[in-house]
Amino acid sequence: MSPILTLRRRTLLRAGLSGFALPFLPSLARAQGMTRPPLRFIALQSRDGCFESQFWPAQDPQTQVAPGVWAAPLSGISGQISPVLGTAFDAHRARFSLLRGVGYTHYAFHKACGPFSCSETPTAENSEDVPAAGSSVDCILENSSHFYGSPPALRALRISDSRAFGFWRPGGGTSGPVTRQSTVSTRNLRTLMTPLLGAAGGPAPVATLDEAALLDRVLLRYRGLETHMSLSLDDQQRVQAHAQRLTELRARAAATATPAPAQTSCAGLAAAPAGTRVIDRYNDVTSIIAAAFACDVTRIATLYLSHYDDEGTVGMSRHHDNSHLSRNDPTVLGNCRAWYGWQAARVASLMSKLSAITEFDGSSVLDNTVLVWANEDGVGDHHSAEGLPVLVAGGARGRLRMGQYLDFRRRPALTSGGYGGGRPQPGAPWSSGLRSVMTALGVPAAEFDRQGTHGAFGQFQPTYDMSVNIQDAANRRRQLLPYFSV
Repeated sequence: MSPILTLRRRTLLRAGLSGFALPFLPSLARAQGMTRPPLRFIALQSRDGCFESQFWPAQDPQTQVAPGVWAAPLSGISGQISPVLGTAFDAHRARFSLLRGVGYTHYAFHKACGPFSCSETPTAENSEDVPAAGSSVDCILENSSHFYGSPPALRALRISDSRAFGFWRPGGGTSGPVTRQSTVSTRNLRTLMTPLLGAAGGPAPVATLDEAALLDRVLLRYRGLETHMSLSLDDQQRVQAHAQRLTELRARAAATATPAPAQTSCAGLAAAPAGTRVIDRYNDVTSIIAAAFACDVTRIATLYLSHYDDEGTVGMSRHHDNSHLSRNDPTVLGNCRAWYGWQAARVASLMSKLSAITEFDGSSVLDNTVLVWANEDGVGDHHSAEGLPVLVAGGARGRLRMGQYLDFRRRPALTSGGYGGGRPQPGAPWSSGLRSVMTALGVPAAEFDRQGTHGAFGQFQPTYDMSVNIQDAANRRRQLLPYFSV
């Protein structure tokens, strides 16, 4: 029997017929080494930059919580969080954080930069070439034995209709070959669904069992558990009490003879997608990612957000034009709200789907995930290295601080130099943020520090003006992002 089919049988017992399911038994779970669900990672990447007035909340955080860090709870923001982050995020305010004032420590102007490798491309402008240094976070996790002790069926699910941003450099640093990871287009969803639904494009068959027969099997399993040597006395009593309830259900099931469904699927993904609009494809993609995590088909997903709508109101060309236009132009700001607001809604939708799936320990899939939405560039009217818009959700079971608007910008601001005059002034390297993420996911520093330059993750160019202006922050590249890491 295939692993996926076995998982679907478990889903039938755990979700489809939840009243029959085995209660969570702490002592048995500990004995089997299954005390916690697996951790997962999602990388969502957008291109170009986003105007600060549209992405961030209107009021800056005023409480200093650590040296160089100011914070405000997202729960305290009245109304919509920001013009881009709409009401779809309200239900998740405790489960994500915004990180402001982080930037690259390398040249970025008009280059294709990698927010998940913290490196530029070394060749022509707007290049889609490999990064100049290191590997992307998804590949570091995929190849880490600390993250994947025993890899599932699919090591990573990578989706993009545009650029690929997964790169693996086995030798680390700046030398040696680099592999560009292949992606699947949102237009080819049947290929994406193969690991979940089988080659035929529909749910893998599950044997039809009536409820009485199913209960007979479950009760037989319970009788074996009642005397399990790993169970504590309290858990033995839980099993006995639940077995009595199942016996009563068995009597009712025999009387009604209600048949069980002939087919089921992981996390409710029951059919191949039929929609052809952009929003249909993205809704299907987020459902696929949620199902893949729920069924443990994979624990890593990446998605390049490269669309806005089907009508073309704000197409890719116009979105890119924003990067060269005034931040005070109402039309330009409207384009920004439309483009990023639509993408933000897709991020919120994915968060909702992950949050709705309950793990065996009572937590949600989102609780056991780190989801990062980041941009290639920073501020919207400049292909820049500073002021990256970053959202992090899930928090890896409390290892990252959620529910906060965190501000790492320099205070007081510089009044001269390349980043004076009102431009964003990052006070922390974004590579430290990803360092916090990888640490929270269990990867040791020895595995990701080799994927960079100057002894730390990511690319560092000390002669570049930004790095000079935040030299103190750049020197902290080997530290976790303060206050964000718990």
